[in-house]
Amino acid sequence: MKSFIEGIQYLIDNNIIIVSASSGYGSSQEIPSWIKNNACWWSQGLISNSDFANGIEYLVREGIIRV
Repeated sequence: MKSFIEGIQYLIDNNIIIVSASSGYGSSQEIPSWIKNNACWWSQGLISNSDFANGIEYLVREGIIRV
């Protein structure tokens, strides 16, 4: 899990992924808790790569992150 977080941090630090200050989700940029759960479950092999990717696609579609 640590290497996954470091990878995401690298992408953010190098402007490959941009976390938006405002989004279509609620009234803030907050990442939904179900996305956080998906990341944890994916790192433990409890959900498929496809299910995890769907969560990332949701974040992009809603403008929470920009790639």
